[in-house]
Amino acid sequence: MIDVIENSKSPLCDYNLVDTTSGCVIGKAKLTKYEVNVKNYAFRLNRANKEYELLTCEDTSEHTKLILP
Repeated sequence: MIDVIENSKSPLCDYNLVDTTSGCVIGKAKLTKYEVNVKNYAFRLNRANKEYELLTCEDTSEHTKLILP
């Protein structure tokens, strides 16, 4: 189970979704490092030719996020 509070404190980073066979950028997303690890793992399990690659990462340690149920 994902710890929502810890994941919300993680910095959001910009990632490119890349086709690994041609190297073309398919799309862009802002995700946490945990989310990218899970998605890349799923792509490898399904033998998909896709992977998220890191562009930039911002530090969100100064901001407080409150997640309510």
